[in-house]
Amino acid sequence: MALADARKSLPANFDEKLIASDQALHFPGQPNRRRPKDYVNALVREGWTDVVVRPVSVASPSYSKWAREGLDSEFRDDDRDMHILTCFVAAKRQR
Repeated sequence: MALADARKSLPANFDEKLIASDQALHFPGQPNRRRPKDYVNALVREGWTDVVVRPVSVASPSYSKWAREGLDSEFRDDDRDMHILTCFVAAKRQR
């Protein structure tokens, strides 16, 4: 599926919903961007399947450790993929 086709099938306000929730619920110690897990959960909620996350760029272990220390404890675990700086997310939409 072409990227343009994928964008057409996403709800028009998909990213706006994520941004609005970030702004409403922000607090000190929270990461300044969504993590891969957040996008996976949002896509699954919207009916997408076979969601795959492929890291493009990752932070070094020493930088990740340093950066994690300033985060709230909720965001410090490895499950949040804080080391992934840029990623590609792909999914299938059942028609």
